[in-house]
Amino acid sequence: MPYIAIGSRQHELRAGENTLGSDGSDIIIPAMPRGTQAIVVLGPRGATIRRTGTVRVMLDAQEVSAAPLSVPHGAKIAIGNARMVYGDERLAGGTDFVTSVTDDSAPIDAATPATPGARTGGRLVGLVDRHNYTIPEEGLSIGRDPGCDLVLGIAGVSRRHADIVPGRLGYLIKDSSMNGVYVNGARVSQSRWLGVGDVIRIGTEEFVFDADIDRSTPGAAQLGATGFVPSVPPTPATPSARSPLPSPRMEDGALAMVELMSGGPLRGRRMPITKSLVRVGRAAHNEIVIPDESVSGTHATLERRAEEWFILDASSRNGTFVRAERIEKETKLQGPTVLQFGNVQAMFIPKRSG
Repeated sequence: MPYIAIGSRQHELRAGENTLGSDGSDIIIPAMPRGTQAIVVLGPRGATIRRTGTVRVMLDAQEVSAAPLSVPHGAKIAIGNARMVYGDERLAGGTDFVTSVTDDSAPIDAATPATPGARTGGRLVGLVDRHNYTIPEEGLSIGRDPGCDLVLGIAGVSRRHADIVPGRLGYLIKDSSMNGVYVNGARVSQSRWLGVGDVIRIGTEEFVFDADIDRSTPGAAQLGATGFVPSVPPTPATPSARSPLPSPRMEDGALAMVELMSGGPLRGRRMPITKSLVRVGRAAHNEIVIPDESVSGTHATLERRAEEWFILDASSRNGTFVRAERIEKETKLQGPTVLQFGNVQAMFIPKRSG
């Protein structure tokens, strides 16, 4: 049964309109101006909410207007200073067991991360929806219960599936589920220290972990950090008219090539692309690895579809640029193209057709 929870009290929702506000509303909110402030409509396809009064209404991080917005299971609703949660007991119920698709690796228990992070700046970036989920100081709870900070109302997710908390080695993920938590394809036995760029899978959802750099860790300066934000925003580099384009000669089997053009030790490094979908970033799990502080753990993706190439920013902190313009959505690449990942400039060269 769908409900609105205010504090410890749950208010069941009926099919159709449910009003929220002061006296006379279906759900009474303390210290609220007279009248109905919002209406939650429960229909066959789920719930929607719209604002009807003068008090500001927020759904998670989005402001609600007179136009209805879909309300997902576990959504956090704020009407003025009042906080509440929308839940559906059908989605928060028992956990279905699902068979793992990648359970080949041995369990890991509190392993030391290859790319350590500090215990600040923690966040998860959804690989599908590209949303950012900040990890607060008290930690982030994940599960299908609407009381969790990150609610996943999908099959295979437990009511309280996992927690990510700051600790002495950065951030620790703790598994408390039936179906498990996977980091870089390996199931976590009990808990594991997370490294910048680690890919976390819970149910069918995947997230990339990010955090500030731990400057006290040996070699940290060389590793860089996704959390690095320059004091001055990165300025897109403009290729010199005197700089010749790199040779388009490809290695055997390569579909394209990325050549780094920025100054320093990275200049001139060539990286062939042999798959139709590759990730670009600083972390070691990427197919194109750029070990620079301004590059995020997973920074962008390059994809080839029907002989055409596209680039998409992966919610990086310092941005992806195509021909000196920062991109906000998937962008088609036309022939050899100057790209920039954070402060690192590169030339993308596709294989010539024919």
